[in-house]
Order: sequence, then structure tokens, then C-alpha cells
Amino acid sequence: MLTFLQKLEIIESENAPEKAVQLVSDLAKEHPKDSDIQFQAAICCDRLGFESKAVPLYEKAIQLGLPEHQLQIAYANLGSSLRVLRRYREALRCLENGLERFPDFRPLIIFKAITLYNLQENNQAVQLLLHQLIETTSRRDIQYYEKSLRYYADHLDTSKS
Repeated sequence: MLTFLQKLEIIESENAPEKAVQLVSDLAKEHPKDSDIQFQAAICCDRLGFESKAVPLYEKAIQLGLPEHQLQIAYANLGSSLRVLRRYREALRCLENGLERFPDFRPLIIFKAITLYNLQENNQAVQLLLHQLIETTSRRDIQYYEKSLRYYADHLDTSKS
């Protein structure tokens, strides 16, 4: 008898994403109260391009309770999947909920910026991205312009440096 992981490996080697999604969906149904299985099934569906199947699995995993390291990823992935499905307002709410708990988890900030762009909130999106660039870059050529970039992040419609 093959284990779940062995079955998944065979399916992946056959390049059959629909089969893989069905396998993990069935596993999630068999273990409806296991947040880790819901979370892992969601990730599998998400990575295979089945965001609409991933969303309820992420939601259930979050509802059941996840360890902090998985929870921050679940919020980011759920927000991203909702955005891909063009459910922009829901995506923004999800990402903001995640940021309330994990304000320094950069993927949440980046996905929020992309979602804001989709919502035509371009200034806010660019502002978030500029702040992330300034805070994370080690490039000296960008660091040289840090003062100007910080100013422009908050004053995108001005030309003073």
C-alpha cells in the first residue's frame, strides 16, 4: 500500500496537477480538524494554480489555528490567492488582518502593495514598495539615495529632493 507522499510523488511525476489537487483535497476532507493538513493541502493547490480550491483550505486552517510560523504564511498565501481570483477587497482585508498580527512579515506588505495597485491605490502601493526597498536593500547605490527615497515615498506627487 502506497503512502500519501508516495502517491503524490507518482502523480507529480506524471505531471497531473488535477490528480494531485484531488488527492490533497480528499486528504483534507478525511482530516477536517487538522489545521496542518488543511494548510499543506492549500499550499499544494495554490502552487499548482488552483487558487479557488486553496482559498477555503487556507481559511479553514487559519480558523482551526496554526503555529505562528505557518499562520503568517497562511495569511500571505490566502491574501495572494484572493488577489489572483480578483477578490481584491477580501485580499486587502486578509492581508491587513495578517499585518495586525505580523507587522514585520514582509511578504504580507508586498502582497498588500500589489493588491493596492489592483484597487487603483497607486500612491499607497508605491509608498509601501519604496519603504520595503529602503529597509531591505544592501546595495550602496540605492542606500546613497535613501534620504530622497524616504521623502518621495511620502510625497510621490512632488519633485523636491
